[in-house]
Amino acid sequence: MIARDPIPRTWLHLLSFSIAALMTAHGLQAHAAPAAEATGPEAAPSAPAEPDLEVRARARELFAQGQAKFELADYVGAIALWGQAYEMLPFSMRDQLHVPLANAHLEAYAADGDPRHLTQAQAMFEAHLEALDPTDREARANTEAELAKIDTELARLEAERAQRAREQIEQEAQVREQARSERERQAVQQAQRQEARRQARAREQDRRRFRIFMGVGGGLAGLGVASLGTMAAGLSLGEGIDRQGADLMADPSGSTEQFQSLLQQGTTYNRLAIATGVLGGALLLSGTTLIVIAALRYRPKSSGNKARLRLDLHRMEVQF
Repeated sequence: MIARDPIPRTWLHLLSFSIAALMTAHGLQAHAAPAAEATGPEAAPSAPAEPDLEVRARARELFAQGQAKFELADYVGAIALWGQAYEMLPFSMRDQLHVPLANAHLEAYAADGDPRHLTQAQAMFEAHLEALDPTDREARANTEAELAKIDTELARLEAERAQRAREQIEQEAQVREQARSERERQAVQQAQRQEARRQARAREQDRRRFRIFMGVGGGLAGLGVASLGTMAAGLSLGEGIDRQGADLMADPSGSTEQFQSLLQQGTTYNRLAIATGVLGGALLLSGTTLIVIAALRYRPKSSGNKARLRLDLHRMEVQF
């Protein structure tokens, strides 16, 4: 904030008196101008239009009302009233209100912090400086000092605004970065969940294939073993037929029909043994192959701690 000394009330009263005197002087000049025109041999150049008595009276009234508002610290109200008086007066008389309006805006800024009051005060002081006599060094120096204070305060406000803007940009960038990190984290978690589901499905498929391969392989191996058993039975029966045929050939009373019948039975048993042997071997080989594939490729991988056996020289322990 701009450091300012309180404005004495006597200053306002003196200013009010000077404004009233100035308005009255302008009024006398306005009345004297027509007399000069009437008595002069030639028409004098037209003077700038001056406010009539009613306008000047209203301007004095507005200034007095604004002064009362100012003394009550109602600076916005004082600005409004003095602004009305300012607009009513001609340009030649407005300079009397530049300083009061500028000070009122500065006090209003000190009260509410609205930077628009600073720009208005700056405009009033600049107008006042332009209207000052170039030889009035003290008044010009005081006005320039006020303008320098306003420039400093405006620069400070601009620096604070720029700093807030930078902080806002950094905060927004941080929020965006956090949002991006959160999206990446969620994406990683989603990918992990999908991978976990995929692995779970793969394990379930492996378990299902393991059960299928083991079941089919075990069934085929069982059928192969059964077929090999059938082959062994056929060989045993064929061996029995061979002994009967040898006995029949050693018996002179044996008939040819009996020998042919035994020969056909032996041939049938031998063929059965060969067929079941080949089939049993193929089934056993296929079943074993499926079991090996299931054990090597689709065997479920157990999780957690595995039971382990540790053999010692004197004892055996089971560790979990």
